[in-house]
Amino acid sequence: MEKILEKICQQREILIQKKGYHFGIELSDQRTAPLCPPQLDQSLIICEIKRGSPSEGKMDTISDPVSLANTYLKNGATAISILTEENFFYGSLRDIINVKNAFPHSTILRKDFIQYKEELDVTFRAGADMVLLITAMFMDQKSKLHEFNQYAQELGLTPLLEVHNEEELNLALEISPVVLGINSRNLKTFQIDKNYPLALKSMIKSRPVIFESGIKTTYDAVYCGAANFNGVLVGTSIVKSQKTSEKIRNIAQGFKKGKKQPYTFFTQLFKKIYLENKLMVKICGITNLEDAKIAIEAGADLIGFIFAESPRKISVKKARSIVENIDPSIPKIAVVTDPLSSELPDIIQGIKDGWLAAIQFHGNIAENLIAAIDIPYYRALNPQKKEDLDQTYNAPFVLLDAFVKGQVGGTGKLLKPEIVRYAKQKFPCLYLAGGINPENVEEIINQYQPNFIDLSSGVEKAPGKKDKAKVQLLFKNIKKLKG
Repeated sequence: MEKILEKICQQREILIQKKGYHFGIELSDQRTAPLCPPQLDQSLIICEIKRGSPSEGKMDTISDPVSLANTYLKNGATAISILTEENFFYGSLRDIINVKNAFPHSTILRKDFIQYKEELDVTFRAGADMVLLITAMFMDQKSKLHEFNQYAQELGLTPLLEVHNEEELNLALEISPVVLGINSRNLKTFQIDKNYPLALKSMIKSRPVIFESGIKTTYDAVYCGAANFNGVLVGTSIVKSQKTSEKIRNIAQGFKKGKKQPYTFFTQLFKKIYLENKLMVKICGITNLEDAKIAIEAGADLIGFIFAESPRKISVKKARSIVENIDPSIPKIAVVTDPLSSELPDIIQGIKDGWLAAIQFHGNIAENLIAAIDIPYYRALNPQKKEDLDQTYNAPFVLLDAFVKGQVGGTGKLLKPEIVRYAKQKFPCLYLAGGINPENVEEIINQYQPNFIDLSSGVEKAPGKKDKAKVQLLFKNIKKLKG
């Protein structure tokens, strides 16, 4: 177990020895509340009563959890998660009793660090309908995890098996879970990586899956719904929000909207980056069919069309005619510098129709101008200094390009090393553009270990015209690094 997890369990052990499996809370011998299992065939919006955490410290006293639960249920929550761990999350088993008594026909999840089978009996008697089982706590005790999973179901509880990585997921899948939860928080660093769960999701067939941790914005919810998760569990962002009701409504609406328009772009991209450890290479600035074929035949994972003022600008109509004559499995990215462009509706429709995969919003675009975007997109930034990366972006990731004063879009210049090093520390993965070419690609990969690189002018013989020899040399040099 990770150190923080081990510390939590040790402290719980002391409390259990002192107070019992019920932590000193008086319970009936029999369950009196009706059992309300989750409707797994519908969108699950699980909102959490959470007073704090090891990473956040104390967030809110939540003196009236019943009132908070009422706010959740009135604004779109379909289940309530209640953290009952006392030392690090400041919770109480009494919260479950009070909330279930107030809302007997609601679905209640007990979220805690369950260590003993007897705790499942306590969970059931207290009125919970679901119980969290953290797979990381059972990595050397597969039979115990299986026993807990089975016993919970025998009681009538729905066990939510939580995983954080591929190893845990493989263990959880061995015991036929009713429902899985993928937590985007790394237990070693406590860093949130909202993209890794999408990679893990690609490994799961025919099991309901809940996305846990890190949901802050409407787009986060759209993103999860479009990736075909069955639900989201939201805690910190709604507890800390000054507009709780509005935030829940937006998340619920965003998730349901995403479910109606599933996309595979991010799931497939992150599967290759995280699980296959593949360097993704995008060749951008495609203006003709010949260059598209050259890039794809050489090994490009993605190609890009620039729908902005540039020597490489292409019309939406011409881009579509190219796409109709190349490998349909290769994602095609639309590069946009102006969210008010008259072509944007056609580009968005191209993504909905499936011939485009995502938008790359390039330049210093205000977040509010793309707040309503509900199709796959990411940001391309031109940071002048490392602090420019500290702004919060709704996009799943940012592509870094060099800064050139007065220039928007691709610059053909290399990023400052200190900016790349800072990005390596700040972001889970590194997406690089700017000044990469066949001659320096080996050095850049060796120095920074990027997960994604984007090239345009570095493989051209003239603006908008690719050089076949340079494209082939690029991939030859990349392949040399793989041995």
